[in-house]
Amino acid sequence: MKLVFTLVALTLLPFGVSALDAKTMCEQLQPVVSQLRTQLPQDVDYMTKLTGVQALFVSGNCLLNYNYVVSSAHLLQEMAAENQQSDDENLAFLQTEQGVSSMKSVFSSLATNAATTHFAAFSAIPGVKITYSHSFDHSQLKPVVSVVMDTTLGQ
Repeated sequence: MKLVFTLVALTLLPFGVSALDAKTMCEQLQPVVSQLRTQLPQDVDYMTKLTGVQALFVSGNCLLNYNYVVSSAHLLQEMAAENQQSDDENLAFLQTEQGVSSMKSVFSSLATNAATTHFAAFSAIPGVKITYSHSFDHSQLKPVVSVVMDTTLGQ
């Protein structure tokens, strides 16, 4: 995962991130995003694969999105180690409002860490929204979208 962030950040360094606007940022990201797509899917960790990345300039904003697929088997295994519940019990929990809220909280925390660690320089550019879209390889689990950074507010 760090490689992905590093590639994106290094692309913008020669131009001075503070001197960029959203349109220029998206234009500069296109070659890196295209190159990254040729390397996908890419393992992020033992339960997560990066399956897609997009950088789009829409309505004056640069929208950068990373798509991930999470292994449900590994997730349920982690949960069972924590709560001693069966896979079926944990799967049922993840389908409840409380379970969906719990997953949103976990992924939101990851997004917040990424904003601070990898994308802090982008916070100076108005019109940038970075999101993570996590889906699961089990059809009964709802996808979760987390906002990493959003400087489009108020525009």
